[in-house]
Amino acid sequence: MQTAIPYYWNIAPNRDATFTMQESVRRGPSLDSEFRYLEPSFFGSIDAKLMPRDEVAERSRYSLRADHEGSLPYDAYAQLKVMRVSDDDYWKDFPGE
Repeated sequence: MQTAIPYYWNIAPNRDATFTMQESVRRGPSLDSEFRYLEPSFFGSIDAKLMPRDEVAERSRYSLRADHEGSLPYDAYAQLKVMRVSDDDYWKDFPGE
């Protein structure tokens, strides 16, 4: 069983953030956060998930994902994607992320 409470922050017309506190009966508390931005020539998002102590794995766990896309001079286009997780078993334990 899991409970989540989201908090949405409209920082500006082109920026927002969402923070979600979660409690899992099996794994313990966690915090998910997302920051999004939108400009005329670029946009992106940053997602971070932190579980200070996973009661099943008996250690802290996290994931970090960043996406950025934008226009460059001469009709070129750039895309950056970054993904980092705390350990090799993260994808086995959280396959939908």
